[in-house]
Amino acid sequence: MKFGDYIYVRPLGQGGQGMVGLYRHKDDPNDLYAIKFDPVGAQNILSECLFMRNFVSKGKHLLTRAPSYTLHNVTGGRRHLIMQYLEDDLDDYLCKVPQGEARDFEIIRLAEQMLDCI
Repeated sequence: MKFGDYIYVRPLGQGGQGMVGLYRHKDDPNDLYAIKFDPVGAQNILSECLFMRNFVSKGKHLLTRAPSYTLHNVTGGRRHLIMQYLEDDLDDYLCKVPQGEARDFEIIRLAEQMLDCI
């Protein structure tokens, strides 16, 4: 299955907020993206896009394992968000941080960065 310049690989998740699939760019099989689709008629992705654009524009993505915003658009009446695919989720990332004050500090730092972008 193809979506513009992206070729479908496998599902990543689905829920009330939409469906997310793993895609690779047609020109580079190692260039992976997560594409999130809003349910028909929903507009959940708009606020997520604004948050991610703020996160990237402030350079915060360089400090954390947050996916880079690539593009958002409407195709066939469905909104979608294209973002960099990361192997690790937040839980995996935090598991690599030693227990104790270092982990507590990292959680606070991540929360501050997220709140700063809202």
